[in-house]
Amino acid sequence: MGKIVCLIFVQCMTFSFYFVSSQEIPNRICTDNFDKEACQQIARELEYACTEDTRSMVDCFLNLDQGLPQFAIVTPEEALLAAPLVSENVVVVGEVIPAHSPYQTAVIVRAPFESGFDNLRGKRLCHPGFKHNELVTRLVLDELESTIISLNSSYCDTGDNSTILEKRIRAVASFFGSSCRPGSWIEAGELDKELKQKYPSLCDLCGTDKCDTVYQVPFNETLSCLTNNGGDVAITTLKDASLFFNSSGNSDNFQYLCSNGTVSPSSTPCTWANQLTRLIVAGSENAESVKTFINEKLSKFVYPNVLTASGIAENYVTSLAKVLQLRNTDRLNLTETTSLNSYVAARRRIPTQADSVQCNVTVKWCTLNVTEQEKCKWLQQAALNVGLQPVIECVQTEEEPNDFLSCLNDIKSEKADIAFVDVNYGYIALKKELTVVAYPETDTRQLSSILITVSANNSEIKSLNDLKGKKACLPEYGGKEWLAFVDKLRADKIAIDSCNYGNIFSNFVGGSCVPGANSNDYEIENTDSEKLCAECIPFSNTLTHAYCNADSGNKYYGTDGALRCLSAQAGDYAVITKNDVKDFAEDNQGFRGLMLIRGAFLTIITAGEVVAKNSSAKKDDIVLLLRGIEEEFGRRFNKAFKAFESFNNTLDLLFPDSTPGLAFEENTIEYVDNFKNLLRNSEKCTEVGNPSGASRIIPSSILLFVIYFALSF
Repeated sequence: MGKIVCLIFVQCMTFSFYFVSSQEIPNRICTDNFDKEACQQIARELEYACTEDTRSMVDCFLNLDQGLPQFAIVTPEEALLAAPLVSENVVVVGEVIPAHSPYQTAVIVRAPFESGFDNLRGKRLCHPGFKHNELVTRLVLDELESTIISLNSSYCDTGDNSTILEKRIRAVASFFGSSCRPGSWIEAGELDKELKQKYPSLCDLCGTDKCDTVYQVPFNETLSCLTNNGGDVAITTLKDASLFFNSSGNSDNFQYLCSNGTVSPSSTPCTWANQLTRLIVAGSENAESVKTFINEKLSKFVYPNVLTASGIAENYVTSLAKVLQLRNTDRLNLTETTSLNSYVAARRRIPTQADSVQCNVTVKWCTLNVTEQEKCKWLQQAALNVGLQPVIECVQTEEEPNDFLSCLNDIKSEKADIAFVDVNYGYIALKKELTVVAYPETDTRQLSSILITVSANNSEIKSLNDLKGKKACLPEYGGKEWLAFVDKLRADKIAIDSCNYGNIFSNFVGGSCVPGANSNDYEIENTDSEKLCAECIPFSNTLTHAYCNADSGNKYYGTDGALRCLSAQAGDYAVITKNDVKDFAEDNQGFRGLMLIRGAFLTIITAGEVVAKNSSAKKDDIVLLLRGIEEEFGRRFNKAFKAFESFNNTLDLLFPDSTPGLAFEENTIEYVDNFKNLLRNSEKCTEVGNPSGASRIIPSSILLFVIYFALSF
């Protein structure tokens, strides 16, 4: 027993030591690859500890820029992303040299070939496609095509509403002869198929499977396309090109085509894009101390458990290597301290907004505050780096207050093109003639579960019919609860059969508190604001005069406010979202939910929507941009930017952090479909008369009945 107690004591002391020491160590290894066991070993040396809550390596760059004593090892694409966005405070102090050099792209052309890109006209292109094991971005893979397209400045003037993507493909197809551009052109199955049917010449050279051909070793197989399928020009890598030219006869029949349009013999290679290595970055004030630490601890790390020359236990060095994701074949090279921007710019072209805009089209993304604007700029650069179109333009709303409603107004007035808005504003967006272009998928714990609740001691309300003329407490006028409630009244023919939602609601309820009913910004017709504001009061005192604004000054604003309204008997029932309950914990009041058909909820819906103006000529381009964001910064594992994560330790910027990715019109997700149906029912509604449904009694066979519903306060 004593041994057990001793063992537990030792373990507790170890964890206690780690906790205390790691909290007291100022120097940090910034990583989004937190490994508890490895980080415990690192902290024991009392020199460096791991950051524990870093969600994205972008936050590491921001930390370094703020002068925090940290260092990090970053990927090439992360370095490319941060280079134009951070100050001179962020510096490169070393490189991680892998066993195999990073890729360098090259273009091979059939000889003889006269210099000049225009001489490629009518030639047969062999393209590697866009799917690769190593991250090679669309920007890199499109580099030759972009150069060709730039020869024809009128490619945008097609006289139709085709997207930038289609205009590019059309220009490439009209420039080259029969070619092979295998695999998916866009992550949208039906559109991808449609484009290949419209421009079949870009699949002719792929063989019998056309563009369904799957390249197992893409950069090598483009060279096979040259020799076996009669191609004239191929996109490959320097490594594959070197092997290609070592084969008999190839050096006589083919040449390098350089990025300036000249040609070069096989003995003098030229490259297009040159990928960086992984980099060791630090803050300028800590650069030398980071170099010293790395030189002492990691210059000669080896596996497995042995002692290093300095006597440091190898499990410590192994722990460092694990957190920093170093392989035993990697070599660390400390360099002269250089600003990140200067280092990257000397080795790779950093895309800018000015040189990336195509066809004069940008997508103006509405942001609500300075921090969200900053995240938008990082998203903009990330999209530039992978070659997404159209280019994002970040536009911070100038309306006061700067809330979702401000962005809706900006989009309506064409000051902005798109924004994410909370599901609460779905109906209001429709009234402002906006449309949904994408739906953020939602963590199931963050879904909006909407229900009606009444006081437990209320024996008068036994069905929806009994709510007629009663006082209602809702979080906000025109919001998700209001929309779901009116939709239910219409579906069950309890209210007047009308498409005028404002009129339906105003006629159905008695004197109530529905914050925002006094606002013209909601643009909901036939709102009886006097009735709907009758029970609202200001938060600062208990006076009975109405304060109906949809803000924190209204005591009954929001879900907690609606429950306060019900608790204070200012209303007979409340329509709330269960997941939004935060501070209201008056358990002694007791509430019960109205059971609606098969469950306690009116509906369960997603967190929100991305909206654009319904009449916008950019809509199709916007959807393609959002599909690209979903693919590159949502689904992809080795992404340089995480669009759906927190930014600079701030949640819910651009998208809610409950979002794993985006869904589109063709996706089938129950809670997204529920929201679509709410909007569709209001949007496609047609007047069919006005019977006195408000006073009609529902047959007993479908009477709604009351159950107790345990709200988890």
